[in-house]
Amino acid sequence: MRPALIAAACAAIGSVTGQQQFLGQESQTTKPPNIVFILTDDQDVHLQSLDYMPLVRKHLLEKGTYYDKHYCTTAVCCPARVTLLTGKAAHNTNITDVNPPYGGYPKFVKQGFNSKYLPVWLQEAGYNVYYTGKLFNAHNVDNYDSPYPAGFTSSVRALVTK
Repeated sequence: MRPALIAAACAAIGSVTGQQQFLGQESQTTKPPNIVFILTDDQDVHLQSLDYMPLVRKHLLEKGTYYDKHYCTTAVCCPARVTLLTGKAAHNTNITDVNPPYGGYPKFVKQGFNSKYLPVWLQEAGYNVYYTGKLFNAHNVDNYDSPYPAGFTSSVRALVTK
């Protein structure tokens, strides 16, 4: 299906669902959709980065997940993650680097985003939210609970030691 048709179909479904809710016709069994969000870093086709990430290649690329047109406002790890998770461009978050003092988890917390980002919003919408792996650079065994990342039901943290 072409992207325009998919977008139109989603808009129509959302419109019907909204009308049903307004009219009190929502089914008791209606559940929100499940969401699986996979975030990977450093996927540069020109630098052949997937040659160094065999599991990403095996489980995503070889099974058909490939985006031939992707655009990123800031192609730097932490600023890009914060943009994706908050919906704000890097110049509006003031997170401009991958490590402190201008980036990383401590800067994310200092800027007040720990209560204003996607996992929190998903929990407020009734979702259970989990993560595993790296959340941000400089989120490690020394500061994993200073504070805990908000919005997660649970996590399996792969913390990086110094």
